Amino acid sequence: MDTQVSKKSVTAEDLKLAKDDPVNFLFAKLQERATDYCLDGDDKPCLEIKDDPAQKLYRLMDDQGKPTQRIRAFLRGVYRYETGEQLHLGIAEMLLLIDYLLEEAFRGGRKMVRTEPKQEGDFNFESVVVFANSLRSAEDETKGLGNNLLAKIVGAADERLKPKITRNVEHQTLVAELRTSDLWRAVNSPEIAVQVQADKKTLFNAINFFSRRLAELADQFRKVGLEVVLSHRDSGSWVKITRQDQVFQPDQSILVTADGAGSSSSGPSSGTNINANKTLEQTDDNRIQVEAPKPAAA
Repeated sequence: MDTQVSKKSVTAEDLKLAKDDPVNFLFAKLQERATDYCLDGDDKPCLEIKDDPAQKLYRLMDDQGKPTQRIRAFLRGVYRYETGEQLHLGIAEMLLLIDYLLEEAFRGGRKMVRTEPKQEGDFNFESVVVFANSLRSAEDETKGLGNNLLAKIVGAADERLKPKITRNVEHQTLVAELRTSDLWRAVNSPEIAVQVQADKKTLFNAINFFSRRLAELADQFRKVGLEVVLSHRDSGSWVKITRQDQVFQPDQSILVTADGAGSSSSGPSSGTNINANKTLEQTDDNRIQVEAPKPAAA
């Protein structure tokens, strides 16, 4: 966040306004930042922090009606930055400002996401996190489990259809671009499934539903340091996974180990290929359906 990047030059007029009327001063600065306010899927007022790498949407108040820790820190950080680190936002002023922000959130409409939804039990989410953790860039001498899976799945496909895995050292990110169907086959593999606690029955067998679920989980992937973006090309549906290594942190409920760590007691680490010399079996479990599943008979 820019409040921690550099000290801002502040005019005497702005500094006087910040002292005399901190609420209106800070509210105006938030508007300059194009800060968004809305309700989440539970009708809770939220503020969107656009440049937060781990998450974007935060609730303004907790269940006890008190300002949440992230919102308090954000508002005080913005105020301190906008005053050239010369002033601090008082509690009374912050509470009054949050009252105004609550009203803005109710006016802002609803975003159908939940800031704290339960991911436990969702194979679609957990398996993608495990897969992303197991990837290595093409420049790495030792390829990760995810690379080996993709090599087996894709085989001798057209060069344009092959996954691309690259690392940006400056931004500390690893980016994987691959077809959505290839990602589905990878997360459906026994090597990935052994590290996922969620019931595999929650994995969508139809690619279109799998893609839709990944889009729904976009905010939740950001919480663990992943950006997952779906797109459509001439060759079909593609997914771009950006792993932000400076913040990448899998949820504790997922049996994924950090790079270079030993195996989990409940399964091998994501850097270990337990079926290195085996090919994926074409069972009913990993055969892709392209149409919606038929409803069960009454």
